[in-house]
Amino acid sequence: MTGQREVSGLWSTGPLYSRHPATDLRDVFVGGKNPSQAESDFENGIARMGGFWRQPSYVGAYLTAASLLVEQGQARGSFDEIGLPAFYLQRHAAELILKRLLQWCFEIIECRNQIKPGQAITITNRHRRSLNDEHDLRKILNSLKKAAKLADEKIPPECLAQLVETISSVEASPHWSRYRVDSRSTQKKLWETTEIVIPVASLQTQLDLVASDVLARSLEQECYENALYSTWAGLTSALEGPQ
Repeated sequence: MTGQREVSGLWSTGPLYSRHPATDLRDVFVGGKNPSQAESDFENGIARMGGFWRQPSYVGAYLTAASLLVEQGQARGSFDEIGLPAFYLQRHAAELILKRLLQWCFEIIECRNQIKPGQAITITNRHRRSLNDEHDLRKILNSLKKAAKLADEKIPPECLAQLVETISSVEASPHWSRYRVDSRSTQKKLWETTEIVIPVASLQTQLDLVASDVLARSLEQECYENALYSTWAGLTSALEGPQ
């Protein structure tokens, strides 16, 4: 058993096991697995997740996967073969970071609107689409900046904008690293005419630094996400009223 029991189709919280420090450096999961289950899963080639303590962090998972793939390139002496999937994982991690912060800003705006309905802040459909339907990193970043301003929060750190520019300067389209032919791109025969350089190693370093500076790993950490969370928590408390 994983240490988490299923009751009437729903997961109970179950016991909280320690995470393995060597395998979850980016807090993909809050808790670990029963040691015997972890050993059995590894021997059988199984990835197991889900339940109260084992809900995966998508950002953490893609950061981890990108880092491990780049490490494999370093160990093998060539980044060429892993360049496309590594870049895709890095790019997707960056997109998830942007959208995670954007979600916080939307939550703050919704709270402010509930507190002062007569002064409701309007979020345009274009900016709302950035959360679920948009993949252009520059457009998502612009929506994040706008939402942060509407939420009366500071604009995102400059390191995040620099990361977006690094990634955007490499790709021909938001889907370039996943599909050889992208009907949405103007460059139909990209590989026949162009040699592309992907700085996967330095990009991974930049991505890791941004994640460390921007995302919350603990409530005591000073970072952009914790600042947003602090505002949201204060507004939520005000909405709930005296306990």
